[in-house]
Amino acid sequence: RDLEGGIPQIAVMGDQSSGKSSVLEALSGVQFPRGTGLVTKCATEVRMRSCKNSELSSYRVSLSWSKPQPEEAGTVVTREDIEGKIALLTELLLADRGGGGKKASFEKEHAIVVEMVAPDIPDLTIIDLPGMVRTAVDGQDESVIQDVKSLLDRYLKQERTVILA
Repeated sequence: RDLEGGIPQIAVMGDQSSGKSSVLEALSGVQFPRGTGLVTKCATEVRMRSCKNSELSSYRVSLSWSKPQPEEAGTVVTREDIEGKIALLTELLLADRGGGGKKASFEKEHAIVVEMVAPDIPDLTIIDLPGMVRTAVDGQDESVIQDVKSLLDRYLKQERTVILA
């Protein structure tokens, strides 16, 4: 069946620290930042495209905003380097969102985009999303509950999204 919106994208949704990122790591071979609580602080879209020749393999990490890309964005040499770029760009997004020297605790409007081209991956997009927040903890602003819900709803409404829960 031809999908009007492009190739399918898989989003894993569930509670915090329930193994969502581990499922996506198994599908993509990309390591995601780990920890406890709200570790995933913005959406990360991993857009995988298969190619026949390993010499054409490439990995690029950027932000999904209209501003110029920060110098920290760009090409990485190996898949192992992607996790560090995700962590670095997450911090840049949160600093930009907070403004005035403050760092936000969550980003709901922009995503980190990882573009991978390699012979050993399928044509597929996977999305690492934050876990559902039921109560704000450890200095989190109460708005994080609604912000996470809003972000999850945005991906739920996209027709090409397949949800693993």
